[in-house]
Amino acid sequence: MKRIILVLFLLPLIAKATDNFNILDNTSATISGGTINNTAIGGTTPAAGAFTTLSATTPLPVTSGGTGVAASTGTGSTVLSTNPVLISPALGTPSSGVATNLTGTAAGLTAGTVTTNANLTGPITSTGNATAVAAQTGTGSTFVMNTSPTLISPALGTPASGVATNLTGFTSGQVTTALGYTPVNKAGDTMSGSLSMTSGFSYNWNNDLFLQRDAANTLAQRNGTNAQAFRLYRTFTDASNYATIESKFLGSTAQISIENLGTGGISALQLIGGNSTSNAALIQLDATSTQFGTGATGWQTVDATGIFPSANGVPTLGKAAIGYKQLYLDYTNTATVGAVTINKAAGRVNIAAAGTSVVVTNSLVTANSHVMAVMSTADATGRVISVVPAAGSFTINTVAVTAQASFDFFIVSSD
Repeated sequence: MKRIILVLFLLPLIAKATDNFNILDNTSATISGGTINNTAIGGTTPAAGAFTTLSATTPLPVTSGGTGVAASTGTGSTVLSTNPVLISPALGTPSSGVATNLTGTAAGLTAGTVTTNANLTGPITSTGNATAVAAQTGTGSTFVMNTSPTLISPALGTPASGVATNLTGFTSGQVTTALGYTPVNKAGDTMSGSLSMTSGFSYNWNNDLFLQRDAANTLAQRNGTNAQAFRLYRTFTDASNYATIESKFLGSTAQISIENLGTGGISALQLIGGNSTSNAALIQLDATSTQFGTGATGWQTVDATGIFPSANGVPTLGKAAIGYKQLYLDYTNTATVGAVTINKAAGRVNIAAAGTSVVVTNSLVTANSHVMAVMSTADATGRVISVVPAAGSFTINTVAVTAQASFDFFIVSSD
């Protein structure tokens, strides 16, 4: 009987103990009523202010509505979506990521290296990015940020403006400038089209040589009062080996000359009146003589020894009904009576009264020379009988003159 009474006494205490179990010792529990620390709870919703401290010794699993983690940061919804929308998150330093659809600015990025396959838009202004650009053309390692960059073979397209003062090596094609150039090709290219300039334009080399238009169809080379020269080269190896024809002024004298130096060579200068392949009339000048005439054999040559034809017995001096008015020869009229020396083609000598001959020493005469003589003084008995040439002299033979008489001679030389 005593045992039954003891059990009945302990039943309320056992019931009270079951209402105060520790839920943190269970992975799953349902509380439908009772009190915790003398605070009433109803169902699964505690009364307001009912709890001041509630903790779990292990994380509540995600499947039970928990986060599955023991620690968290920030506020808002727990991130469970595979494509969450984050508003202004501080990402820290992601170990990886794909930035294909990122937008906005990156003013706060720390200088460093960014690797991307995306198309970047907008100016690159961050310090440290001047020499690191993932998308580029050409080769090299310098990104163009300089005010005076060096570009190797760039394709400039059509620049809106530019100053071409120091440009060289134009690419084949058309270059148009305010000076009126039409197509201009670089050196070595074949010229196509024409080079057009206004009438007031001139080519200027070193401010001392100018080519310009003087008038319609007239090219001029002039520079104020400075005499000009023009050279056309046959060959030019260097300043010590060349051959050229030059037109220039020497004081007030206009000159056309041929010049040779070193290995250069020009044999003659010709002025041709007709087709150069035919026997046209021409004047030819070489280093020692001048020739003029027409045809293969109609030449006359002038050199230090005299004037002579290109062939014996071919040219004629004068022609029918067209002759020379006068012929002037060097001569000496001597007062000497008797033998005398006169080395000229003409002259006058004297024979004493009753004389019948006179010997004239003359270096122009050979045994084949033709010497003509006439009596130039009136004399009752005197007259020329013969003139006999010899090497270096000739003798005039006469009938004995009554008084001193004069005789004139004229020499036609022969071989």
